Amino acid sequence: MSFLYPFYLWGLFGIGIPLIIHFFARKKGKALNFSSVRFLKISKTKAGKIKKIEEILILFMRISLLALLILILSGPISKSALFKGEGFFVFLIDDSLSMGAENSLPFKKLKERALEILSQIKKPACVSLLFLSGKYKGFSHDFESIGRIIKNSKVSFASGNLFGCIEKAKKILEKKSGRKVIYFFTDMQKNLWNFDGERIDLGDIEFVLIDCGKKNLSNISLKDIRIYPGKCECEILNWSCKEANGKIILSCGKWKKEKSFSVPPIKSDKIIFKIPEKIEKLKGEILYHDSILPDNSFYLSSPYKKRKILLIFEKPDKSNFYIINSIKAMEDGERFLIDERRFDRIDNLIFERYGIIFICDVGRFRKDTIKRFYSYVEEGGNLVIFLGDTIIPQNFNNDWYLKEKSVFLTPATIKKKLEFRRPFKIVWVDTKNPLFSPFSEKIFEYLRPLNFFKIFHLDKIYGNVLLKIENGYCVMVEKEIGDGRVFLFPFLPQKDWTDFPLKSFFPVMIERILNTIHLKTFVLRIGEKRKIKVPGWVRKVEIFSPDGKKEEIKKIENNEIEFSPGIPGFWKVIFYKKGEKIEKIFGVNVDWKEGDLSRINFRSIKNLINGKIYFLNNKNLVIQRTTSKDLSDLFLDIALLLLLSEIGVSNFLIYKKRKNV
Repeated sequence: MSFLYPFYLWGLFGIGIPLIIHFFARKKGKALNFSSVRFLKISKTKAGKIKKIEEILILFMRISLLALLILILSGPISKSALFKGEGFFVFLIDDSLSMGAENSLPFKKLKERALEILSQIKKPACVSLLFLSGKYKGFSHDFESIGRIIKNSKVSFASGNLFGCIEKAKKILEKKSGRKVIYFFTDMQKNLWNFDGERIDLGDIEFVLIDCGKKNLSNISLKDIRIYPGKCECEILNWSCKEANGKIILSCGKWKKEKSFSVPPIKSDKIIFKIPEKIEKLKGEILYHDSILPDNSFYLSSPYKKRKILLIFEKPDKSNFYIINSIKAMEDGERFLIDERRFDRIDNLIFERYGIIFICDVGRFRKDTIKRFYSYVEEGGNLVIFLGDTIIPQNFNNDWYLKEKSVFLTPATIKKKLEFRRPFKIVWVDTKNPLFSPFSEKIFEYLRPLNFFKIFHLDKIYGNVLLKIENGYCVMVEKEIGDGRVFLFPFLPQKDWTDFPLKSFFPVMIERILNTIHLKTFVLRIGEKRKIKVPGWVRKVEIFSPDGKKEEIKKIENNEIEFSPGIPGFWKVIFYKKGEKIEKIFGVNVDWKEGDLSRINFRSIKNLINGKIYFLNNKNLVIQRTTSKDLSDLFLDIALLLLLSEIGVSNFLIYKKRKNV
């Protein structure tokens, strides 16, 4: 027998207290003169012996009661032969990122423990392997092949889904008859046991927890990188109990910046970098030696490389001129390729080639074109829509509504066209939006001179309002769909609608739209599954991992492929058609929560799992059984019985003494 909390055993020295009281606190008898004791000798001896037996009986009961209470507090542990006999055994292997701490020391211990237990299991028992990363091997009598799989297994970059894996193991074992056991080999990482308030009921399945972890490990994580106009913010988490000092490097192609950091214990800090406005890939890396290295890097991708712009119109007019010249007036405007097309000549266009599509006063689109717009935006494309004289509200609302998706592609529906007797001015701006935030309060100075003569009255708004004129009319709204955005202007950039295109802020706003949409970044976590839209014209799809491995995707269902990356870094997806190709870059990162190496205690686990639970500690294979009637409950029952017996015996002796008197 062993104990979970052996320090309470020091209380056993307290059982000497009743002995001390018994031998040293006796009342001394009073001497009385008596003529003769010759006739009382036999009676006295008999009475003295009876009294001694009574005292020893009560003393024994009190000492036993005290000892049992101390044993209950110490958490008694019983040994059990868990590895013998017939049955079905599932080895649940924790191969999550945290097992790679300190050069995979916990995972090496895991292999040793698993192989040791496997060697004690004898046929005709069956063993199955289930990894938190998702790998699975069914029940088998071939223990040698199972041992080879365990020896050759490696730590994954995923965080693992413990709740789902236990439920899967439970489902596998429920179909079997006889003895059923789940062995879970883990480092006891607390983050793994987040069950969102749910509790697992194992029924008659035994659950054996094998601790392979190490205490008091320190670690830091690069949690996130957020991009803002002209700058980015890197958040560093320090999980350890000591201050972390190091350097962080930010790189984008040939551009590289380095800064020092100092993060207090159990705190986070944000490091600000100035960055180029146009980026495609951004990598952050912490130079600091800690327990886990993969969470020291962060990968961020942006679709900025799509410099082609599509301008769709119904008839050439001044609005096209203002938009095109605003783009060319940008500092790097000449780098943008502008493709002008009439609305009836876009059937064979591949929208995914363009970073942004401007639509100027187009009356109607076919339904299949609207569906193509939706797929384009969902996968990171951007629409900027200007409404003009050819727009009929009822047609517009019907055309841009996708019945199968139950969604309006535009951020608002329109009610009717309004013409004002006097010019209306802008009275409200969403200064927190990235489009206008760099200007702060000065934005009102730039927008106040603008005049609006007519607009479309927006009816139902499904996005964010960015600009309002007098009487609360909205003149600019936006909406996010998937990875892309849709901007809606209920006016046309022409003199009879507004003098906005004649003002100096119009090209600035077009530039801000182009720069803001390129702040949209693609970040995936390892273990996440992402569905990627595949254009109908695509003949082949290939995926390239950060280590250069290529995989051709042959299974395309409903114009979608499922993408689940396994290692951190920049992943590339390429769509092919007749020698042409379109690339998409995804930044893939580990789960930052894996950097938290704090451990969960066994009592907390008992609150999450209902059933027969056993515990194997890190030093030796001693097992704690914690069923509804464990050793603690047994000792408590005995203690209560002794207490009642002591009270009963004491009262009986007092009654007997009084009766004799």
